[in-house]
Amino acid sequence: MFVNHKSWIVLVAVLATTSLGAQTAGKQALSHETMWLMKRVGSPALSPDGKWVVFSMTEPSYDSKEQSSDLWIVASDGKTKPRRVTETKDGESDVSWSPDSRRIAFSAKREGDDVNQIYIQDLGGGAARRTTSLSTGARSPRFSPDGKSLLYSSIVYPGALDDDATAPTPDPAPESHGDSSSTP
Repeated sequence: MFVNHKSWIVLVAVLATTSLGAQTAGKQALSHETMWLMKRVGSPALSPDGKWVVFSMTEPSYDSKEQSSDLWIVASDGKTKPRRVTETKDGESDVSWSPDSRRIAFSAKREGDDVNQIYIQDLGGGAARRTTSLSTGARSPRFSPDGKSLLYSSIVYPGALDDDATAPTPDPAPESHGDSSSTP
């Protein structure tokens, strides 16, 4: 049986259209809402031993009180499910691994913090503990090669000999000018 060239093109077009329709059936179009509410994954941080990856994941919401951003950990070989490491409303950043791959340090502004501080999280369990209390905040933690010390960045004002000298000062009370007891 001989199929002419025109019939062949029509047959291919019908099959392609039918196949495309079957593939898109049941799928939802990408909308502003689905884009906005899509979870966002941050930069990965590979452990020194190469076995683990820590990454941040933001779960957005139209209500800022319901949005969260947390750190997650997963085996680098992909054989385990990701596990949430932190559970706070505000996000963590600047993740750094300890040389023994048992702890991470990060910068975060948590409840009670006016500015970002450095926290250390033992990946074996327990809550993260704050290691800095600086009025100007701290960021970009890095462990020393032996894991016993932590380096970080902070703003330091010229001539400030301690943290009290860099702490923000309240605005002075406004001065009173003229006689306040006079009436118009």
